[in-house]
Amino acid sequence: MTSRSKLTLTLLLAAICSSFSGEFLSQLNPVQAQPNSGFILFGSARETALDYTLDYGRANLIDRYYLTLKPQKYQINEIIVTVPDIFKGEFDSQQILVRIDGKEQVPESAKWDAKERTIKVTLKDPVPANKESVLILSNVRNPYIGGMYQFDARVRSITDVPILRYIGSWVIGID
Repeated sequence: MTSRSKLTLTLLLAAICSSFSGEFLSQLNPVQAQPNSGFILFGSARETALDYTLDYGRANLIDRYYLTLKPQKYQINEIIVTVPDIFKGEFDSQQILVRIDGKEQVPESAKWDAKERTIKVTLKDPVPANKESVLILSNVRNPYIGGMYQFDARVRSITDVPILRYIGSWVIGID
């Protein structure tokens, strides 16, 4: 086989492969979820970064936030999230759940205080010690302009000294 026929055969195979892959790739649907915080190169939140996922992560949309709380050495009865002043979004207190061991739980009470910039969630059944939990905030109105926002997490235990303890921050990016 001559070098010219080898080149022709190679180009023909490349064209066939690219046409099949182009057709295959055009049928895929893009994923809308935004993963966790990734690499944090600046600030004090780097050491205490908590994972999160957003359904969309785009400005001026209704979204759902999945805010992961790391396992603690004590039971958690109350979760308080502090939202920065520059975050101009809104939260729906009626659409807050807590997931523990894959089971979603409606909290005893959940309140978004726009003046104090806090979300306060009191649980019916506390998160057991050494168990990861996820705070699910549905029907969240993202701000009109994207940016990076640091949400701080504090928890309170009923079995330990009833003081608020800082456990980390979510550095949330909105496109």
